[in-house]
Amino acid sequence: MKPHLDEDADAHALLIALRQRGIDVTSNRELALLGSSDEEQLSWAVQHDRVLYTYNACDFCRLHAEVLSAGQHHPGIVIGDQQIDEMRSGPPDTNRSPSRRTTSSAAISSPRDPAGGLVEVR
Repeated sequence: MKPHLDEDADAHALLIALRQRGIDVTSNRELALLGSSDEEQLSWAVQHDRVLYTYNACDFCRLHAEVLSAGQHHPGIVIGDQQIDEMRSGPPDTNRSPSRRTTSSAAISSPRDPAGGLVEVR
């Protein structure tokens, strides 16, 4: 699994921690993708065979369903719990729009799952 951190989850400490563990990870900030739409971010992840990591459960659950209903697939979407990640890496970036900060239970969206559903992984 090669993760890509979207704009909502692009915490420098998380990026460093993953790399220190030998994980090949990319981020919107590093690739100058800040401000890209959710659709553009998922498209980039698909083109580069990356699993998208985000806190944006609402939009990416919708996009996941749209991809499946179109008969397409993606490498995966991991929806993290921002509150847990913040406890590990520090407070949120106050420059981010509050409406873009979402909290949810951690979940993995697996397009290779025959049911095409979301699996909770607390």
